[in-house]
Formats: sequence, structure tokens, C-alpha cells
Amino acid sequence: MIAKTANILAPALVLNGAGARTAYQVGVIKALGEILPQKTCPFPVICGTSAGSINASFISSHADEWKISTEMLAEFWGNICLEQIYETSGLSLSRISSA
Repeated sequence: MIAKTANILAPALVLNGAGARTAYQVGVIKALGEILPQKTCPFPVICGTSAGSINASFISSHADEWKISTEMLAEFWGNICLEQIYETSGLSLSRISSA
């Protein structure tokens, strides 16, 4: 996507939500970090919705270290476990089935 800022066209990184797809985005973001190896983020406009906003805010908050931030984000998603997102104990699952 191309964003128009102050009458200048600028590339934008727009990240959607949708759960697991958000983790897949990271593969593309990491590849962009390898293809575009400059020090700072090449996207002056970054936005995301839902879980995509997690990736967008991470990239934005590390904009001065573009390549490193893409690697750190990939490491984060590569190490995350289901239990860190959802409570998966027997008790919590029984509450869902009884609801």
C-alpha cells in the first residue's frame, strides 16, 4: 500500500489480524528485513488491526533497528506457546464446555 503524507507518496506496511495468520506475517516481515537491509525501517507508515497491531507496534517501536527488529519479532513468534495465549488447563476447558 502507498500512503500519501504531505503530498508525498510513501510506502506503508499494513498488517491485518486473524489469529494464526498474524504469525505468518512475520515470515514476510523477516524476508523484508533481509531484502531491505537498511538500518531504519523503510516504512514511514505502519498500521495493523487486531493481532496485526502487535506486529505493527513492535516494528514501530524498534524503527531505528529495522533488520534486528524483524529478527526479534520472528524469534518471539517462533518461541510462543499456546499456553502463553490461552489458558488450557482442564479446569478452564471444562468451563468452556459447560457454558
